[in-house]
Amino acid sequence: LFVAVAFYILWLKEIIPASISGTIPESVAATELPTNPVHVIDLSMFLPAICMLGIGLLKGKKMALYLTPVALVFFILMDLTIAALSSILMQRGQGSEEAVTIAMVILALISLFILIWFLRTCNEDLSHSS
Repeated sequence: LFVAVAFYILWLKEIIPASISGTIPESVAATELPTNPVHVIDLSMFLPAICMLGIGLLKGKKMALYLTPVALVFFILMDLTIAALSSILMQRGQGSEEAVTIAMVILALISLFILIWFLRTCNEDLSHSS
């Protein structure tokens, strides 16, 4: 849930001010597309699914227990990819911000920490139950 909320904040931080001021968000203007496809996919499908996974995990649903490591590995890989791309764009002077790279690395590390904690906790639970 933390990672999903962090991404909601990250995307809405760009979308809401542009909507209020009646301007086009920078990421949309830069791509010359009608909208940012990453925002569309994340806000309409991916982040709601991750929220449902988090809620299922809090409720102790088995399927959520199986899918959580998959989602966390995806977060780690996605965050590192975005950080690398942002860093490359920044080095080339193509408009990325250092804050994006730093935020993505921090999110990757948080996801890694949660993954390790989750797997250790599940392993301890399995050891105690057998």
